[in-house]
Amino acid sequence: MFYNMHKWKFVSLARNVLTTLPRNIVATLNELSTLNMEGNRITHIERTHLPFNNLKLSYRNLNYNPIIDLPVAVFYIEGLKTVNLKYTNITFSTLWSILETLDILSLGLSVSPGMDIVHGVVSNSFPEKGTDFAWRIVDLTGCNVSGFDWTEEQRNSTTLTFAKYNLRVILSFFRFVLKGNPIDCLSNNIDLVSINHKNGIFTGNEYFFNEWQCENPIEFHGRSLFHIKPEETYCKTHDTNCPSECACFLRYN
Repeated sequence: MFYNMHKWKFVSLARNVLTTLPRNIVATLNELSTLNMEGNRITHIERTHLPFNNLKLSYRNLNYNPIIDLPVAVFYIEGLKTVNLKYTNITFSTLWSILETLDILSLGLSVSPGMDIVHGVVSNSFPEKGTDFAWRIVDLTGCNVSGFDWTEEQRNSTTLTFAKYNLRVILSFFRFVLKGNPIDCLSNNIDLVSINHKNGIFTGNEYFFNEWQCENPIEFHGRSLFHIKPEETYCKTHDTNCPSECACFLRYN
């Protein structure tokens, strides 16, 4: 489709009623820096749709598409600066599945070329940020993120170690903008980072501790998600079924 157009730097396929993209559609555009696919009917992004080894293709616009799952391909794009996924239908309901199945070699090449990231998982060493470090922005403004699929129960230790390492890499190199999402602070959202904070994986100074805010319930609206204390999410109840020697509590809903 774009043969003999190697010097093109901007391509717009916006509002073309596209439901998918041909594989490697812009693979021959070596100078391409911006790809605009806003306002189509795309529901899923395959890895082959976004050339991940193009160091110049730094801006992708996928706003206003009915995408449901966070495209894993964004984590493999070496030259990524910003991917706009605003006002899509994306949730984080498949977060655990993403962390379990990430191609760790491609992730490593994306964030820290030259590092043996497989060795990093085994030795618990971590990709270093260079002096020219810049956040890779994943803008999910106005999407449907209400909670995070993070449960550690019934996970074997190897899977848990792998998922935690990937979570740490992603949150250390990718800045997720979650403004205008229906984030529910009474779900297991707090566990996502709080557990890892207690284990020393996060310091508490990372951007998401202050930037990710509650939408629901109304009494928590505008508060930092990870500053909600567990005791704030339940109240003492005088249920007649409560054993006399116990204090019973009701979880807010």
